[in-house]
Order: sequence, then C-alpha cells, then structure tokens
Amino acid sequence: MRQRRDAILSYPRAAAPAPAATLPLRAPFTALHVASLVLPFLLAIAFSAWIWRQVEAETKARTAYAAELLAEHVARVLEVNDAIIAAIRIRAAGMSWPEIATSQELAALITGLDDAAPNTNRIGMVDPAGFAVQLSRQPVSAPPIPLGDRDHVIALGRPGPDRAMLGRPIVSRATGTLVVPYARPRLGPGGLSDGGIIWTTFPPRSLADLFHRHALGPDDTVMLMREDGVVLARFPWIDPTTLPALPASAAPMQAIAAAPTGPGATPHVIGASPMDEQVRLYAARRIPGAGAALVYGRALSSVHAEWLQRSLAVLAVAALSSALLLYLTRRSREATARELQARDQARISAEQRATAEAARADAEAMLRQSQRVEMLGQIAAGVVHDFRNTVQTVHAGASLIERAAMRGNLARVREVAEMLRQAATRGGQLTQRLLSFRKSGDGRSSCDPAEVVSATGTLLRATLGPGYRLSVDVLGGLPPCIAGHPAELDSALMNLVINARDAMPAGGEITIALRPTADAPGLAPGRYMELSVTDRGIGMDADTLSRATDAFFTTKPGGGTGLGLSSIRGFVEGAGGTMQLRSIPGQGTTVTLWLPEATEAGGDIAPR
Repeated sequence: MRQRRDAILSYPRAAAPAPAATLPLRAPFTALHVASLVLPFLLAIAFSAWIWRQVEAETKARTAYAAELLAEHVARVLEVNDAIIAAIRIRAAGMSWPEIATSQELAALITGLDDAAPNTNRIGMVDPAGFAVQLSRQPVSAPPIPLGDRDHVIALGRPGPDRAMLGRPIVSRATGTLVVPYARPRLGPGGLSDGGIIWTTFPPRSLADLFHRHALGPDDTVMLMREDGVVLARFPWIDPTTLPALPASAAPMQAIAAAPTGPGATPHVIGASPMDEQVRLYAARRIPGAGAALVYGRALSSVHAEWLQRSLAVLAVAALSSALLLYLTRRSREATARELQARDQARISAEQRATAEAARADAEAMLRQSQRVEMLGQIAAGVVHDFRNTVQTVHAGASLIERAAMRGNLARVREVAEMLRQAATRGGQLTQRLLSFRKSGDGRSSCDPAEVVSATGTLLRATLGPGYRLSVDVLGGLPPCIAGHPAELDSALMNLVINARDAMPAGGEITIALRPTADAPGLAPGRYMELSVTDRGIGMDADTLSRATDAFFTTKPGGGTGLGLSSIRGFVEGAGGTMQLRSIPGQGTTVTLWLPEATEAGGDIAPR
C-alpha cells in the first residue's frame, strides 16, 4: 500500500475567495521560505568546515615544504664550510702544531679560502691548548687568541672520532661581530682527533635574511636550532646571544623530537612560542650530521585569515542561492494563490447554480491543486540538493583557479573557468525547468510526448531523494502529438512516480516506459502512446486495488487527499484514453496510461 503525506484542503462554502486561497498556502510555503533561508546557510557552514580541513592540510604541506627547503639551504651552507675544513685538513696533514703556527703557506691558504667563501666571517685553527694559532686575515706573527672557553672548542678538543658541531652564537674576539662557529676536529693518525680543531664562522643575520625571503607570512617564525635547544639564527630577527636554550617542553623542541631522521612524512606540533606567546603550527627538518634542525612555525592567525577569506566566497554563493530560492518560492506562491483564488471563485459560482455532481468536480479540482502544491514542496528539496552540488563545483573551481593563477598556469585557469561555466549552465537549466513546471498551467503546448516525459524525469531525479533510481525508457515511433494538455500529463506522471516512491520506503528502482502501440484495452484500434510507471514496492491487495481510483481514497492512516489516481483517470479518460493498474502484494505495482494520437488545436493537444 502506498503511503503519502497528503494535505487536507478545506474551503468554507460562504468564505470570500482571498482567505480561501490563503489558508492552505500558509503552512507549505512558510516551510519553503524557511528552507530557502536556512538550508543554503547550513550548507555553507558545512562547506566552511570542509574548507577548514582543506586549509589545514594545505598549511601543513606548505609548512613542511618550507622547513625542508630552508633546511636544504642551510645544509648547502654547511657543505661549503665542510669543503673549506677539508682543504685545510689536507694542507696541514703531517704538520706538527708548531709548524702549523708558523706556516706562511697555510696562512695564505686559510685567508684565500676566507676571501673565496662569501658567507664566512673568519676561518682558523685551534691547537690542543685552546689557542687560535692560525686565523684568516691575521699575520702569523700575531699573538694567539685564547678560545678555550668556547663550547665547540671544549666539545671537540678531546680525542675522538670525526664529527661536526655548530657552536653557540658568539661575538668574535678577532672582529667584534656576531657569528656562529662551525667546527670539526683536526684528525691525526688513525682518523681520530689530536685535540685541535678547524673552524669557520658565518653571520647568523645572513641566515635570518634568507629565512625572511622564504617566509610564508609576516607572523611566521623560522629558527635554526641545535638539538639541545640553543637558537643559532631566527626570523623575525632577535640577537641569539640574548635567547636562553629552549626547554624540551617547548613546541619547537617537540617538533624537532618528532622530526624524522631521514626521508619521510613531517609531523606537526601546535603550541605557543616561548618568545612571543603566539600560537603556531611547527614543522622541523633535521640537518644531517650537524646536530641541528630547521624549525618553521606557521602562525595560526594567518591560517584562520585564509580560511575566513575562502569561506566568505561560499557564504556569498549561499546568499545568492537563498535569494534565488526565495524569489522562486514567492513567484510560485503568487501563481498558486492566483490559481486557487480563480478556482475558488469558479467553485462558488458553480455551487450557486450546479448540482451535486458539479460540487464533486470542484472537490476533485481542489485535490489536483493540493497535489501540485505538495509536489512543489518535494521538488524544492531536490533543487536545494542540486544547488549544493553547484556550490561544491563553484568552490572547488575557485580553489583550482587560485592555485593555477599562483603558478601562472593560464591554460589551467581557462580549463577550470570552462568547468564553472558548465556548472552555471546546469544550474540555469534546473532553474528554467522549475519555472517551466510552475507555469505548466498557463496554456503552453508541446506535441512531443517524449520531450515531456524526459524533461519530467530529469526534474523528478532531483526530487526522489537518496536510495531511489529512476530510469526512463523511450522507444522511437511515438505519435508526434497526443491528446491531453502536456501540463496534465506532466502532473500525472509526477503523481505516479511520487506514489511509486512512497510504495518503497526503503528505496528502490522506478521505471518509466514510453512506447508506441496500435492497441489499447477497450479502445478502437489506432495510434496510441503507452506510458507505464513501475515500482517494486509493497504492492496492493485486490480490495485496495479495486478502490484505488476512487476520489479521496487513501491508504494512509488518518485519511488524506488520496493516491491521486482518480484525478489521473479523469485526465486520461477526458483525453480519450484509458488507464490500467496491475499490482501484486510484496512485488510492486505498474500503472499504464494509453493516450491517443492528436493534433494541436487552440494551444492544447486534442484527440484526432
């Protein structure tokens, strides 16, 4: 048995036309107005949440990429320093420390390397006693400079294997400038340290300038840090000698601890900076062999601003969609109100001069109108669903255009613009179809039954909801024109499909078949259009089937306006055709309409 949500339209006999037309419209159109206002913005909120996830994923990817890129830059700087140290090792190989301290050739080599390396400040060698016995751009005869208190001299001044170390930022005793030392031990026999070191220095401000050029935003931070928390260089610039070592609980240190030692995904840590208390998303990349890491912190305030900017576009689309739906609802309400008022006036005049049969005809007319209002409400839900798909396409296209424009890919911009144009065309077609349905009683005519059925099927797919499949099978050779106004055929087909949907609460397939035939039950031979709607629902027993076409008969508990089959039968028989129902409980129902060939006459399709 078919279950339907039917509206009971009650018209007082002596009431004026205006109130009679207004009362039945209030509830359904109020719901439509509320839905037109609320649903687009609910969808916009849902899309904003999806946009946040996209922005968050993009931010993590860009932050990880920036950390990796800058870590590669720092690694290249250290490779240059390693090459300088390797050249000095080769030249000083086999020399004693007294020979090293007095070698003019070694001094010339060190000074030449310093002059050739653009990012170094000074290059030198420290003997096992902690004195700088060779220093670039300083005469060999100059007194040795004591450096035994430097942390890199202390750490590398003991015998051990070869390793690199970045020292704490210091003010050079030779030049008075702020530098970061980079040192390796001088290797003796057996490849072990002999207690001396070879070191280079570079200004941390040059690294801060490099970080500045590659920063994604002004509120971001970039730091070169040792794994023990010592900050070597930072953007925005702060003198690193004034910064304490960060504790292991600090967010940048947690990012370093989570960073992979080799290739792999970069974990992210969110936390407040211990230097300015701003919350950032941190990503770190280790610099192999240096005991240091590059930490990039993306300000969450910038991420929120980017999300808000994208969400505003979605909200704008939601506002336009809501305005369009409100406009369509208002126009539909006005047209329906006019039709109801006209029918009410006709009913009042007919009641004054007609018999009980005329009153019955008025009641059936009101039934058809109530079914039309109900179908408009159901169609609106499908329209909102399709507008949501259009909004998705517009947002995705806007994001793709933004990315392509950032990369200068004009071909991709044009391709996505074409995609957006097609989406707009589909939206326009949907709007035009809804307007056409609203105007279906204005006297238009079409002699192409296949066009009417196919177009109605397209609109119904947006109305049925998830879980339902609608297939339309149209065979060739149909009569060019059929009897009956296409608006009535459109309404009858919609009614049959909605009945079929209600007969399958759990979802299923509905089939519309349209084919030509020369035979119709109980009619003379000729050219006919056979239209059938088949569901695989709960079906009807013999008693229900015998009463299904009675006016106001319904299978819904509590009553209602009925299955609508009485109105459909009246339309079909008025056009000179016939209708047949076949149903098996538990297996489904097929309703078949036969309409004869006709010619166009006076704007309506009339039988031959």
